[in-house]
Amino acid sequence: MQIRHAVPVLALVFAGCPLGTGAGNFQPANGPAGISVELRATGNARLTGELLEVRDSALLILADGKVRLARFQGIKLASFHQRAELDFADYSPATARQRLRMREVARFPTGLSPELLQKMLQLHGQTEESLFP
Repeated sequence: MQIRHAVPVLALVFAGCPLGTGAGNFQPANGPAGISVELRATGNARLTGELLEVRDSALLILADGKVRLARFQGIKLASFHQRAELDFADYSPATARQRLRMREVARFPTGLSPELLQKMLQLHGQTEESLFP
């Protein structure tokens, strides 16, 4: 009899316990910035910064005060702060589902208009050509 009463009580206790990352401690939920991402490319080059935009073939990142374009085909490893389920490796292009999930945590989830991209580049002393090394 006592076990039968304990199950509902335990269920109520665990229902009130938050599991995982909540909005209170999730970086993109607490400001205008996108999620932090660390990329490793060929030759062990590293790029760490804020995810601005997710394109079909690349990520737009703000790193070291510059807007950078990282093509999926050159990414050896991508690691997203607080979102391990988005990580991918081995030069694999992100799947459509991964790109959709990444867009949800980017600063510009619907993408940057050409005008807004130009303003961001100007702000950081860049031209559009500087995105393509």
